[in-house]
Amino acid sequence: MCGEQRCASCGKRFSPRPQNPGQQYCSEKACQRDRRRRWQNEKQRTDADYRDNQ
Repeated sequence: MCGEQRCASCGKRFSPRPQNPGQQYCSEKACQRDRRRRWQNEKQRTDADYRDNQ
């Protein structure tokens, strides 16, 4: 299948949505939870306003 890539969380192959060709995570609940957790950790580390509001 053209355009398949591996999920950054589980490593399974998936096809990214056409609206988001840079998609790195598949749609599994656990992978989406991991994506959000990683984003929040990075945001708290780099954004003082975000960190203060948490």
